Amino acid sequence: MNEQSEPLRRASSLARGSNRDRLVEVLRRQGPLPRVELARSTGLSFPAISAITSKLMAEDLLVEAETDAATSWPDDSDEDDTDGLNGRRRGRP
Repeated sequence: MNEQSEPLRRASSLARGSNRDRLVEVLRRQGPLPRVELARSTGLSFPAISAITSKLMAEDLLVEAETDAATSWPDDSDEDDTDGLNGRRRGRP
């Protein structure tokens, strides 16, 4: 292993972690979003968004939501709906 390649690998790994953290923070703040909106909100490329969301889903940290769940407001008619998601789980757009 080359002495210069190790710092580059470390820097690349840190960048990937930072990108993941950025994406997770956007999802936490804004809720379910389409991938294209995640790209706009984070400044990450669409392939980067797809790679990160795929890894999060593989780790069971993110679930894919129905298309309308990402674009519609929760129905306020359900008083038992304490999280405002009407039984839907937050997740990947």
